[in-house]
Amino acid sequence: MAIIIFYSLFYLTFIFIDLIPIYKNKQRKLFWIYLIMTLFSYTIIILIGVGVRIPSPALIIKDVITSIFQL
Repeated sequence: MAIIIFYSLFYLTFIFIDLIPIYKNKQRKLFWIYLIMTLFSYTIIILIGVGVRIPSPALIIKDVITSIFQL
């Protein structure tokens, strides 16, 4: 539970330091990209914090790379 609180404070700090100035500077595309990546990573951190096992994407990446380069 402490890890969830720590990361929540970290993400709030990130939002106030980085995302709000980007939004105020009217860089909307950059803001939405950062926001989506931040929400995705925060979701993964919360799932790990409550004990959900997240499968590794390594095998999928390996399969994609080998199919592209036909190794």
